[in-house]
Amino acid sequence: MLEILGLIYFIRKIGPIADRKGVNATAWKVMAALAWLITEITVAVILTLNGVEQMALFFLGPLSGLLGYFIVRQILSSKPDKDDELLAEFGKDVQP
Repeated sequence: MLEILGLIYFIRKIGPIADRKGVNATAWKVMAALAWLITEITVAVILTLNGVEQMALFFLGPLSGLLGYFIVRQILSSKPDKDDELLAEFGKDVQP
């Protein structure tokens, strides 16, 4: 239950970043949720196949999901802001 609440909390944090970057916020929220789930499931399968105890999976699963979220957030944060692109375009058409 806490994992779902954490996922919802972090997914809501992606929206304002995407808006500031001028990209589709819904698409980035979906990507962040999928990254969370895919990394969590992948780590759980790998650890299970390597014989890690189930109690460790309860802690390592959400942490690995959080890692997936942070990867998507870092990719989004590295994009230029919408205002920076507008400023870069300003004045290009002006001929001296």
